Amino acid sequence: MNHLWKKLWKVALLLSLAAALVTFQNCSQPASTGGSVAQQATTASLMPFAYDATIDQIAYMSCPQLTTGSFDTDTYFSYRVGAYRNAGMKFSDTFLTTYGTQPITTLTNTVSQSAANANTNLQLAIRSPANLNSVVSSSGSPVQGIDFYNMYASLGSVETTTALYNSSYNTITNLPTEVRSRTLRAGNKIGLHMEGTLQLGISEAQASSLRDDYFNTTQAVLALTYVEPVAGGSSAASTTNVRSPATAFPTTQMTNASQAYGLGFQLHFAQPTYNGLAGVGLLGLSTTGTRTQQGSYPDNVLTAVTEENLLNNGTAGTGTWVCPTDLQFRIVRNGLDITQPAPGATPTDGTIPCARMPDPDSSVMSNDLQIARNSLRVEDWYIDMADHCIIPKNINGSCYGTLNYVNYDFTNTAIGCDPNSSSGTNGNGISTPGSNPICMAWASICYRTN
Repeated sequence: MNHLWKKLWKVALLLSLAAALVTFQNCSQPASTGGSVAQQATTASLMPFAYDATIDQIAYMSCPQLTTGSFDTDTYFSYRVGAYRNAGMKFSDTFLTTYGTQPITTLTNTVSQSAANANTNLQLAIRSPANLNSVVSSSGSPVQGIDFYNMYASLGSVETTTALYNSSYNTITNLPTEVRSRTLRAGNKIGLHMEGTLQLGISEAQASSLRDDYFNTTQAVLALTYVEPVAGGSSAASTTNVRSPATAFPTTQMTNASQAYGLGFQLHFAQPTYNGLAGVGLLGLSTTGTRTQQGSYPDNVLTAVTEENLLNNGTAGTGTWVCPTDLQFRIVRNGLDITQPAPGATPTDGTIPCARMPDPDSSVMSNDLQIARNSLRVEDWYIDMADHCIIPKNINGSCYGTLNYVNYDFTNTAIGCDPNSSSGTNGNGISTPGSNPICMAWASICYRTN
């Protein structure tokens, strides 16, 4: 009996020890119940804004009679910005310091669920500083490709997040690389270059009003912001309202936004400052008779850029910009003001001193020409750095529309020019008395030095 009791006691002791061991193991290593998924969702809801984009070049073209649908939108533009040298897109250093050590799959999944970062477009538009949701429009309601341009339309996807992480973060040192991406690929699309173009050059009256009444009075800002397009949204506001701290947590759009993630660029316009054009004549326009200046010469050259941080009520940004006179170019018509040369002849003949010639070899190309080529494509334009002019390679250029006469000598007030010259006042022939030539259009370029 005693022997049986001892055996039962040992069995009970072993069972107790086993139960205690299982309990101990369960306390130290709780079974997974899917808590990581819930934790990831919570992390996504609290994730701050991640993106940091910069540009390093702004070009302006003052063509007075661009008409939608009748010109090459790659050759002619109103405003063109881009990241060509050291600018571009990256994850911010603050974001990478907090989230960079996460596994890439965890990071991409969290970003794709983040209210502040998923489904984000990087957008270029001219906006009101007092209400950044207000986009300046040429027709009353903003139109994509004319009044606003989506430079990157897929931020927050697995592809773009992975690409930005791989370029922005060094997984060996666990430090930001400071490298910015100038192209991003989304899905099966080709790599998109970080460049945007606006086409607001419907008329000189509209262009000069925007320059004089808005930009030069700081009532408008060229804005590089982030937007969250509303699924199925048909209104312009659903695709142009800016992301800001108020819209990210929660994701509801504000009707009046004075702050936004992104950069603003205050632009200043003035009359041309290049003074080497005295004596340049007009093709087909007699200089006899009296012609008076029809109004003052327009402020149609971009002469200054000030960068600002839109998140901090327009405080100064980190970029320093210059607008050299060497990057101010008269826009000369091909085939009308520059005579087409005979086969084999040197293409420099014509009334207007502006030469059509190939670019020099890249090894000896000047820095100014390289900068100009970023905005003025080699397939679209001849650039004459010596005479400060550009000529479209397409003979059917439309910078001046159907107007016949252009005053390329902006210093000659005796000839004068009419900024708003029309088919009626411009004249249809050499013998037309009192023909008022339209004022010469310019292409001007500013760039970031740091």
